[in-house]
Amino acid sequence: MLGAYPHSLRRQKHSFLSDPEIARAIKGEIGYSNLVSSSKGPLLMVAVPFSTKEGRRIWWASVSAEELSTFAKAYLSTALGVEGGSAFLTDGRGKLLASSGRERVGASLPNGALAEALRSDARGAAGDDYHVSVPVPGTPWRVVFAAPEGALLAPARSSQPVAWQLFGAFVLAMACLLGLGAATLNRSARLAHERLHDALTGLPNRALFIDRTEQALATMSRRGGCLAALFIDLDRFKRINDAHGHAVGDELLVAVAGRLTMSMRPGDTLSRFGGDEFLVLCTELQDEHGATQIATRIQSELGRPFAIAEQQLTVECSIGLALHRVDQDRIDAETLIHNADLAMYRAKQRGRARVELFDPALVPAPA
Repeated sequence: MLGAYPHSLRRQKHSFLSDPEIARAIKGEIGYSNLVSSSKGPLLMVAVPFSTKEGRRIWWASVSAEELSTFAKAYLSTALGVEGGSAFLTDGRGKLLASSGRERVGASLPNGALAEALRSDARGAAGDDYHVSVPVPGTPWRVVFAAPEGALLAPARSSQPVAWQLFGAFVLAMACLLGLGAATLNRSARLAHERLHDALTGLPNRALFIDRTEQALATMSRRGGCLAALFIDLDRFKRINDAHGHAVGDELLVAVAGRLTMSMRPGDTLSRFGGDEFLVLCTELQDEHGATQIATRIQSELGRPFAIAEQQLTVECSIGLALHRVDQDRIDAETLIHNADLAMYRAKQRGRARVELFDPALVPAPA
């Protein structure tokens, strides 16, 4: 596990590997879970695989089941076309993701006889109703249709098999529609990941880093303690690009991202901010000494040579460190990052390859 938010999820990293959606993502496909209860309402977990030069990665995140329900209900409410019929989308445990009626997300099927019948038969009779269910490709979910016998057979009373064929063909068409919906969700999941992660390294980008920093500041205001932002700039990186080409430069940036990742504590957030700049968010610190130790460890890790394109390349970095304690005036994420940036430029001015702590005197006076 390279990162997690909230940080408490890291303690569950071993159990994640047994989740079906993770197993599906390991095979290279997007995985969707059954419903998961939370204080924010029912959720679905989505595991999205993607590739970096360091290897395959999996982005695993929650999405609101209510959003899926709104999307699927539009199909279910209008597609059945049989008087007295019902349509449902269920997860692998039979919990409702959407329905043509007013049932809430996460509830069981309203017809107990239907729920019991579906445990053994994908199609058949349950009381006075006929039912058919089909799986939604790429998920543990199923589409379930149920209709009264009289309404179902009305179009072709003289030939019950023909009616079943008509109904079955309709159900398959409905499944295709929901399959298209699943494909839309797949595209949305991939786009969400691309919007929040750096394309080269797979690390969180500026937008995601700012969001996590805002959340960390809010958490610190309730729980106390302090946090720090580390602004890392690779010294003289342009010389590497000029001497060896941008392809080698990109490969080196990926390798740097890997070294930085290995230097992080559980719960820290690492981001590629752009170009040769990286940011680290360190939470649950006691004082500036803890943040300084992390910065020193980063410099030590990056100081070892990198084997890139059959040659040994070395890089140094300047690090600006901005600390914020709960007893200080509240600031936002942008201000914390700006303070770390000012400290990093002070490190550049003082000779590079060093760590500088932010000092309020670095902030330019108003004109």
